[in-house]
Amino acid sequence: MSTEPVHGMFDFCPSEETAPIWITNHLVTLFGEMPPPPKDGIVSLRLLKHELFGTGGHPASRIAIWRLLGVPNYDDPVPTPFIELGATTGLLALVAAISGTEQTYQGSNSVESAALAEDNGVLNGFEIRSEPLALSLDPDDRAEFYECVATQVGGSTILRNFIPEIYASIKPGGYLLWAGHTASHHQGIKAQLEEFFKVELVDDFMGWPAIVLRKAKTT
Repeated sequence: MSTEPVHGMFDFCPSEETAPIWITNHLVTLFGEMPPPPKDGIVSLRLLKHELFGTGGHPASRIAIWRLLGVPNYDDPVPTPFIELGATTGLLALVAAISGTEQTYQGSNSVESAALAEDNGVLNGFEIRSEPLALSLDPDDRAEFYECVATQVGGSTILRNFIPEIYASIKPGGYLLWAGHTASHHQGIKAQLEEFFKVELVDDFMGWPAIVLRKAKTT
């Protein structure tokens, strides 16, 4: 799947669901019974409900997806097991699944969001296993378990408080993608993450940063 970002077709519209949202030249999100674009080679992800950070239209979602598809490179699936933290629609987990990731999870403190992510997975033919956020990072069950962890709601104080647990849940050499925080909070969050991880890449779209980090291969 081509992963070339679509910069010139930005169509963030949080209150309307009238047209597909183009995330890359070959990836769109759709809502309800909306027909897919009449073009060959398009991958469509159908969502049951529109959420601000869960459609690919918001800059934080878009930069998160672009960077996720490049972990570790654009030719291979996102590393597995994968988990999206703070999921709303499960969009990052769905993107990981369409890349070929075999085990996808999502951790959320919202029962409604967890159910929505699972239902969106079923709608698109994938299984997304949902757990409460704390349980998904439980050191007794998830110590050095994930190859890749990602969030598009990185401005959350709750998630920032879980950084040590996130670190402990990632296998040596595994990846963390952190997006969804504003530029004004970027330096503070980056410094907090650098206490545990090595920064691999920093990107930005319309004032919304994304950081790709990696856990040391030996601990």
